[in-house]
Amino acid sequence: MVSLKPAEYLGYRTVLLACCGLWALSTATVSASYLDEIEQEALRGDASQNIPLSQTRATYSPSSETVQAGLDQGGFERVLQNNYYGSFLFYSRLSDPDKNAVYDEYKKNNDIDHLRDLIRAKMK
Repeated sequence: MVSLKPAEYLGYRTVLLACCGLWALSTATVSASYLDEIEQEALRGDASQNIPLSQTRATYSPSSETVQAGLDQGGFERVLQNNYYGSFLFYSRLSDPDKNAVYDEYKKNNDIDHLRDLIRAKMK
């Protein structure tokens, strides 16, 4: 085993600490420049890829479902309550004439998105 004198030990320790410090500094600089590069790339992105929020529902609609056809008004309301609870909550706040109007429209067009739009319109 090699024995180091205090002066030599201090020299190795200083060199080791300096190397660690330089490595940490270079890593931080590389990370910062990498993040800056990613940010600049995002800012240069193609504007034609930006889809307006108003178009996302029509283009990427999560539901193009229909409510089971041929139900009486009570059955229609139960299906809304069991399968489309949020829509049912708004529907349940409508006046009876508005509920009847939604049900009459359901008999013509049972698409849930169409019915949701109608319920929303009747809420105003």
